[in-house]
Amino acid sequence: MSNWGGSSTAGDTTRGGTKRLSQEDLREKRERGFSLTGLQAVKLREYNALYDPNMRHFFESRNNQYFLYRTGQIDSNGRVIDLDKNKSKLFILEREFKEAEKIEERRQKEEMEMRVSYTIPFLFA
Repeated sequence: MSNWGGSSTAGDTTRGGTKRLSQEDLREKRERGFSLTGLQAVKLREYNALYDPNMRHFFESRNNQYFLYRTGQIDSNGRVIDLDKNKSKLFILEREFKEAEKIEERRQKEEMEMRVSYTIPFLFA
């Protein structure tokens, strides 16, 4: 009796004498081989649309170019500014701004002290 047209069971064999797996056995075998545990270890590359050739047309519009330039993502020639490469430069600039703010605060404090010390003798004279 041939099993080619009927439903298959775990005991069915093919012409060559090898066993055919039932649908349920195939499903169970596939499920055993399926695992999500390795997905946590997979590190996907970071996506940056500015480097995507398919997005080029979108970023070439004047409005988008102006916005990207204004937000510091591209330079005046339209080249992408890599923030990772320029982090040290940005850190130096931020530090210099903080130092300049401290110097300005000290100057204003000294100026205020000078005004107070200059006006006090005239109040009591």
